[in-house]
Amino acid sequence: MQLESSAEMYGVVARSIHWASAASITALLVTGFVMASSVAELEKPLLFLVHAALGVLTLLLTLGRLAWWIFVDNKPTSSEVAPYWQTQLARLVHTLIYALIFVLIISGIRMTILWDLFSAATSNGAILFPEIKIRPPRIVHGLAGGMLTGLIALHVGAALFHHYGLRDGMLKRMGIG
Repeated sequence: MQLESSAEMYGVVARSIHWASAASITALLVTGFVMASSVAELEKPLLFLVHAALGVLTLLLTLGRLAWWIFVDNKPTSSEVAPYWQTQLARLVHTLIYALIFVLIISGIRMTILWDLFSAATSNGAILFPEIKIRPPRIVHGLAGGMLTGLIALHVGAALFHHYGLRDGMLKRMGIG
């Protein structure tokens, strides 16, 4: 197993960070959307703690990934099959995914500090979990979560199109297939 990427395939470090990030972000989106729905008050503190821990993990994975790309590794070359506009769209989608991850992390930290969510989550019901749905950081957090979900769907759809439609081995570069 090659730690660093080659011209044809992502290395084991890049693939590991990618799939760990994918799992963490998926769990974040699920817990976030569940918390935003009409969940019983007793469930919100536990969901919040899980959500916050996953947010910290995602932050660390994202910073690690960026450091890996900037200081250590080079990405494989772009698919020769893809037209220029697809390559540029892929770059834009990846950039927006990173930007939204940071927007979500910053707005999540703001909400946690602003409404002292850790105290509410760890007070065993002594402090009620605040209703924050219509407050500005929560609105930004919710919109960014929805946008990230859409971009991830586009990202996954494009990867599947490359793999099954174009048959260019795109998923093999990420260790699948």
